[in-house]
Amino acid sequence: MAKIKGVALVGLVKALRALRKDSEAKLPAMLRHYLDERVIVSDWYSEEDYRVLILTLGELIADKVPGNVWEFLGEEGAKAQLGATYAPVVTKGDPLRTLKRAPMTWALYHDTGRVKVDIDETRRTARVELHGYPIACPRICASTTGYLRQLLIQSGTRTATVGMTVCPRPEEGPVIWVAAWE
Repeated sequence: MAKIKGVALVGLVKALRALRKDSEAKLPAMLRHYLDERVIVSDWYSEEDYRVLILTLGELIADKVPGNVWEFLGEEGAKAQLGATYAPVVTKGDPLRTLKRAPMTWALYHDTGRVKVDIDETRRTARVELHGYPIACPRICASTTGYLRQLLIQSGTRTATVGMTVCPRPEEGPVIWVAAWE
């Protein structure tokens, strides 16, 4: 079973707790324990639980946030995690080095999936591929779009654009993003 580090769940669970009544109505009974039990940042949890939690939160707040709610969730998660627990993966002023660490950064959070990054240093662009991630779907992939954008911003870029070009089912090939920065 695919696992995700607890640090990726903490913000989601806090937000769901803040919306407890709606969360209890939307979450399957078997996942409501997250509303009461402490999430340990260093423990591993089910990726499937994560999928249901983030999709539930996205549905609950979609009309309350500007733009794409899934990208928003990825950006907010990155701000929280890259500003604290995983701050060392970001090299301020060096988006190239930060992006080169993306495969290692992914592995800090997930025990499945593999990230590959191809960087064109002269054009300041990168192609990021995610292979074999079992819960890949357009909404989850969009949250990763937001995370990648925030990763570049945290590294000190003046502007960062990240676009997902394809998000197939995991058995059909990699998810692909194209990133550019100044």
